[in-house]
Amino acid sequence: MQYSLINRIRVLAMCLVITALAGCGFHLRGHYELAPELQVMKVHAPDSYSTLARNIKRRLIALGVELPEAGTESTNAYSLSILDEESDRRTVSYNDQVEAAEYELVSRIRFEVKSPQGSTVLGPVSVQTERVIIHSRGRLLGEADEEELLRREMQEETAHRVLGILRRLSSEDIRRAIAEQEAAAS
Repeated sequence: MQYSLINRIRVLAMCLVITALAGCGFHLRGHYELAPELQVMKVHAPDSYSTLARNIKRRLIALGVELPEAGTESTNAYSLSILDEESDRRTVSYNDQVEAAEYELVSRIRFEVKSPQGSTVLGPVSVQTERVIIHSRGRLLGEADEEELLRREMQEETAHRVLGILRRLSSEDIRRAIAEQEAAAS
């Protein structure tokens, strides 16, 4: 009898936690619902085979977004254009021998979203990610591998942040942006 009462309390507590999380808008990381208008989208990038472009495309496909093949005409496809992509490495601090002790890796992109008619719906928007890598004279080979790993993680984070920005773009925001551009053009 005591055992079943404890189980009931645990089940009740779990239900309360799940209800509270659902009520506050909690979602698992990487789970997005995009506006219905964005369910068909073309992705354009200066280098269409870049890691970032592939990460964004992969994430969009995972969300069920249709990505028309390059060169095909799709009259209802919105376009996400990566306008520029930069990577930088700069020295953050020096050791007592005036050698670089830490480097900061920076990745920046600018992107925009346009309607099928060419109206700018979002952007240009800038996204920047940074990581710090500690330089050690004795582990140069391991440091190069670590830097490459950090750069890949930064590309993943950038793609995640781009989709987070797209997720916040509602159908109403899209209609408003298109209406404002049409009003300004006339």
